[in-house]
Amino acid sequence: MEYVFGRTKEVRQLERKLASESEDLKKNVKSLHTPTLMRSLKRKVQLINWTLQLIELNPNIPIQELEIIIDCNIDSLESELGDAQSRWQSDRIFDEIRSLEWILFTKKILHSSMDRFIW
Repeated sequence: MEYVFGRTKEVRQLERKLASESEDLKKNVKSLHTPTLMRSLKRKVQLINWTLQLIELNPNIPIQELEIIIDCNIDSLESELGDAQSRWQSDRIFDEIRSLEWILFTKKILHSSMDRFIW
C-alpha cells in the first residue's frame, strides 16, 4: 500500500491498524462454523474496507472529517434501525453500527496513544 505525503500521521496509523484488523478477520471468518458470527465478521470487514477506501480515495482527508463521515453513517443506520421490519434486518443494522463504532473507538485509542508520546 502506497502512502501519499498529504496523509496525517493519525490517518496513516488508522489505515495500518484497520488493514491489519481486516486481514486478521478474514483469516478468522474461514475457521468459523456459526453462520451468524460469520456474517457479522464479514460485515465488519466490509465496513473496514469501506473506511480504507475513503482514506485511499481522499488522501488528504483530516482525521476529524473521517470521523464526521463515519458518525453520519452511524446516524443514518440508527434511523434505519427504527424502520426495521424484521429481527434479521435489525441484527444486520446493529452489527454495522457496532462495527462503525469500533472503527471510531480504534481511532480514539490511536489518537490518545499519540497524545501521550507528544512532549
